Amino acid sequence: MLPLIERHGPIRHWFIDDTGVPKKGKLSVGVARQYCGQIGKQDNCQVAVTLSVANEQASLPIAYRLYRRWCSEVRDCRSWVIV
Repeated sequence: MLPLIERHGPIRHWFIDDTGVPKKGKLSVGVARQYCGQIGKQDNCQVAVTLSVANEQASLPIAYRLYRRWCSEVRDCRSWVIV
């Protein structure tokens, strides 16, 4: 996808963002009680950090990682997942 996006112009922007996903239980990897932006308060949620690139025509997510606080205990979370 990146070469297709770059046909419309060079990558000019890099975005790092966190995404909170509310969760009702604690069975999903990385669920903990903390601030979740989607609901505007502390509650059970997963938080991931994403990396995206963009030009004036399009954006593309290129990496996704669960928040490190949880990943220190979960071996599978320690490296970036390329999407």
